[in-house]
Amino acid sequence: MMKKTWLLLVIMASLLVPNTMFAKAEDYGTIIWEGVLANTSYGGDPDKIRITIKGAVGKQTSKGKVNTHVRSLPGGSERLPSHIISVVDGGSIKVEYLGDEPKRTYQNADGLLGLTEIKELEQWEEWQLTDGRPAEYIGYGSGYIDPSKFFVNKNFSHTVGADRKVDSSDLSYKHVKDQNYIAKIYLPMTVGMSDVYIQVVSNERAVELMDEIKDGHPTVLLGKTFGEDTSKQPNDIWEAKLPPLKKSDLETRYGIKIHVEKGFFTEQEALHMLNQGFSAFPKGLIKEITSYYKNKGRQTQIKFVYKQTILSGSFNDEGKDNVLSYYPGTSGDFSHWVIGHEMGHYVHKYLNDRFGYEKLRQQWVSLNDGLDYKGKWSDKHSSYFVRDYSLSGYSEDVATIFELLTNVNNAELRKRYSAEDEAPILKKIDLLNKVLLEASSSVKDLNQIWGSMYPQSPSSYAVYPIEEARESGIVPADDRFQAIYQSNITREEFSLLAVNLIEKATGKSIAAYAKAQGVKKEWYFYGSLASGSEDDGQLIYRIRSNFPFSDISNEAIYDLHSLGVINGVGDKLFDPNGHLTREQAAVIMHNMAKALKQDTKSVKTSYADSRSTSSWAQEGIQYVSAKEIMVGTGQNRFSPKTVLTFEQAFIMLNRLLDTVSK
Repeated sequence: MMKKTWLLLVIMASLLVPNTMFAKAEDYGTIIWEGVLANTSYGGDPDKIRITIKGAVGKQTSKGKVNTHVRSLPGGSERLPSHIISVVDGGSIKVEYLGDEPKRTYQNADGLLGLTEIKELEQWEEWQLTDGRPAEYIGYGSGYIDPSKFFVNKNFSHTVGADRKVDSSDLSYKHVKDQNYIAKIYLPMTVGMSDVYIQVVSNERAVELMDEIKDGHPTVLLGKTFGEDTSKQPNDIWEAKLPPLKKSDLETRYGIKIHVEKGFFTEQEALHMLNQGFSAFPKGLIKEITSYYKNKGRQTQIKFVYKQTILSGSFNDEGKDNVLSYYPGTSGDFSHWVIGHEMGHYVHKYLNDRFGYEKLRQQWVSLNDGLDYKGKWSDKHSSYFVRDYSLSGYSEDVATIFELLTNVNNAELRKRYSAEDEAPILKKIDLLNKVLLEASSSVKDLNQIWGSMYPQSPSSYAVYPIEEARESGIVPADDRFQAIYQSNITREEFSLLAVNLIEKATGKSIAAYAKAQGVKKEWYFYGSLASGSEDDGQLIYRIRSNFPFSDISNEAIYDLHSLGVINGVGDKLFDPNGHLTREQAAVIMHNMAKALKQDTKSVKTSYADSRSTSSWAQEGIQYVSAKEIMVGTGQNRFSPKTVLTFEQAFIMLNRLLDTVSK
């Protein structure tokens, strides 16, 4: 009797909670996603793909579509979220390749990257907690996943294509022996790709999650057919654009021959990197050196080469030509310092030939105070050498110095000269510059050499006004604005000063002020790389962003742009390293006054050189002249095309702050 009673109770319990004991994968949802993905494993060409997930916890709304129970991972974004979806024990995932899609490109594919990732837990270590607590999630930034809940067949290879059209895996607790394998699938749930982690749950837990859905837990509708075209993306495709440079112009200017192999860099990217790196050298120096060797029958070649090497570049003078080779794609930090390093070897060779190798070497090495090359790096070495690679030998010691010298605004060196001008590494730079003056006819003045590396003092007329500017906070504590006065200011640097002024005038951050004015945007940037076709060998950038400019990533300057203070130079370019003319500065300061709700009406002021002023600058010049924010340059001239210096910018912006604060 007792056994019958217990059996009856069990049956009644199962009827009250019908799915707890007997629920199967087929009792839950089946997600079918059909779309076009540009899979980098197969050259980035768009493929038609079908993904079927059986046993998805959620409510089936129609064939292939499920309102799926989701949990959001921290670290994602509104436009590119990371989610966990639950699949009941016994579910499955299947990926099918259904052919190429020649009518679509990587730009308007439904998504990029591979389809899923199967990774061992150890591969996610960079995201794990460091204080000994067990990882709860794995995802972007602060997100972590408990690997014991993610069971997938580790042999599920996750890629399909013309040679392998189908792949599938069951999602089951039976994989508990391989519990450190984690399944992640990319599903375009919003614009762009979303990271979706698949978590296997028990039947009991699946019932609980279904109850959570009934109680209002968030769901996401997953599932799409080819007939539902979601490829219509907003007009926010971001491309790195650069003002076109002619290779022949650079070759003529510097006396070099440039070769760019197809690969990670386009020719334009290579030309711009060379142009930026070379522009930091004293004007005329590179052309003087290339002409010197040309007269000796040796050409100078610059090559961007793609090869497997740990080096970022090399210099070779053993053949009939001098060859500077750069290896983009082999270094995680390939930028202007690499250009400077190899060009440093080239300049060093020239100085050896003109000044004398042994003479220069003896003077240089004597500054090491007995520290040997090939020694072990210590704190003491930082006063003598740029970095540990400098210890490779005399030649690399010299070349790494050039890495420092080629910065646009050499704030680091100015700071060191101000604090310890007798430091051995600075004495090496002084020796180098002394030899350049002696051996080269193109280097005549060190005041503007190497990105303004030597500390400057204000001009006599500017001493008191700059003191006022510092007291008012117009000159930020940023090292870029310290001990630099006569050097020309760049568009980016002036913009940062403008941001500082608005924040001083309003008592709010630039972002908060833009929001209060109703012009604040939530800036976003996301995307990935897709390899191009094998024919061109290029990597294709597939990035989406609402950034207003493609050559600078500073949200404060974006907010300044939203306030109508500063524009770019066209074609989504800001030209951050470009210099600012007086008429451009006048317009920016006029726009700042308007952004700060000032009365910008002004009386007309006439200058003798008004005809040389751009039409778009007239109103701005009238305003800054009427308010005496800017004054003429003598003989009733405004000099609209003259480039602005740091000290002039400090003084003008302080006058503007005084004007808007009244």
